Amino acid sequence: MRKQSLFFASLLTGYVALAFPSMCDEIVNVEQGWSPADKTAWYTTNQGLRILPLSGLRALEQPDSDKPFLAPEYMAGFRYLPGPGASDLPIGFTIDAQDDSQLSVTKLRWKEGQSSKEPWVGLTCSACHSNELTYNGKRLRVEGAPSLTDYQSFSTAVAKALDQTRLDDQKFARFANQVLGDDGQDSNKLRGELAKLADAQTRVAASNATPLRYGFGRLDAIGYAFNMIATAANAPGQIFHAPEAPVSYPFLWNIHQLSVVQWNGGLANGPVVGGVDLGALARNTGEVISEFTGDVQIEPYPPGVASTGIQIERRYCQPR
Repeated sequence: MRKQSLFFASLLTGYVALAFPSMCDEIVNVEQGWSPADKTAWYTTNQGLRILPLSGLRALEQPDSDKPFLAPEYMAGFRYLPGPGASDLPIGFTIDAQDDSQLSVTKLRWKEGQSSKEPWVGLTCSACHSNELTYNGKRLRVEGAPSLTDYQSFSTAVAKALDQTRLDDQKFARFANQVLGDDGQDSNKLRGELAKLADAQTRVAASNATPLRYGFGRLDAIGYAFNMIATAANAPGQIFHAPEAPVSYPFLWNIHQLSVVQWNGGLANGPVVGGVDLGALARNTGEVISEFTGDVQIEPYPPGVASTGIQIERRYCQPR
């Protein structure tokens, strides 16, 4: 069974890159014991990640171009799979529309009368752990398969696009026209909030700076996670370590059978305490924090608690 899984994984990582640009319509699902509800949850469950406001992402242009950032052919360049039906969001890009009253970095107000539940776009596990094969015009979708995405180039492009939008008057004018419409809103308010968002992305990029280019299907996720926690801690004289150990995205089919997870074996798969899998909790916390960190609150333990550690709470994270 393990040999079959590895063989199938090699097919996915070896051939999907050639097949994906066809963008054919018919999807053939692999029968692997997932109910329709399981698949819906896999693709759409919000983890609290917030990259950009939905209206801003839809208005954002590609770096050095006036074409939409979400153009299918541009997103295909990062190997993100096209979303279902008429959706302009790729697979794994989810909408977070929860109340931002307790947030900080992403609590932005770019228009008058704005709701505290303005929709944002983030990522979920399926963005990095889904893949496809194509054959005779059909797409064979496999949930939990290793992705071939280039997350490093994607995040770099987002940061560059935001920076150009706030500095280039023509780009900003087109951006503001789409985000604000014809309601007579003050575009200076939008520019100010865009600057805050761009600055936050710049800090993230600086903490993860490395001359190494990972390429498709590889990422130093552990290095990113440590640097994002350090960014959130914002300690004086903080030193960041270049994330320079990229590995392939793993397939998820046998995680429950392993004693340790992550490629470095750094996290035990368990133990389960009070119904909570502590290994999974640590793994998922690192994954959430590592992707476009934002509103992470780091607090000392309450007085009287014998610990020198810290508690890390992502206030808007949804339960899994």
